[in-house]
Amino acid sequence: MVPASLPNGQPDVLAPLSRWKMDGSYDTVQDCNRRHRTDLQASLRWKHKTGESQAYNSTQAEKCVSDDLRLAR
Repeated sequence: MVPASLPNGQPDVLAPLSRWKMDGSYDTVQDCNRRHRTDLQASLRWKHKTGESQAYNSTQAEKCVSDDLRLAR
């Protein structure tokens, strides 16, 4: 799950999970976590290369969830 962005472009990690967007679907939590680590490494490389941190901050804020009841709210 990816948080919505604040007006300044940073992730709104305090927003209710029901306002976050689904970024993918995985068979297991391990698959999701593995993908998140891969995405985090790629966004960190981008941050070091360009100095732009928005993508890294957003990727860092992502969460793997499984049938979370907070999504129904």
